[in-house]
Amino acid sequence: MARLTVSLSDQQSDWVESRVSKGDYASADEYLRDLILMDRTQQGQELSLVELEEIIAASRVSGTGKRTVDEIFAEAEALVARRAGAS
Repeated sequence: MARLTVSLSDQQSDWVESRVSKGDYASADEYLRDLILMDRTQQGQELSLVELEEIIAASRVSGTGKRTVDEIFAEAEALVARRAGAS
């Protein structure tokens, strides 16, 4: 796996750490991978089978999330609304 060093402002770093501490992500690495995945999806780039297998493996290792099903669905509905508004 490749390594990448990224410089963030204090505010950006605080934001990422807040997402991790809330349990939305297991690590800053996971957060960045998720952002890249979302960007690729928005750009219409399909994922390879290997990439999908890696995502599944990482999700199994990350354990059980702290969000409720209602929170997850609310976030999904908000995402759909934002995307519909952007079209």
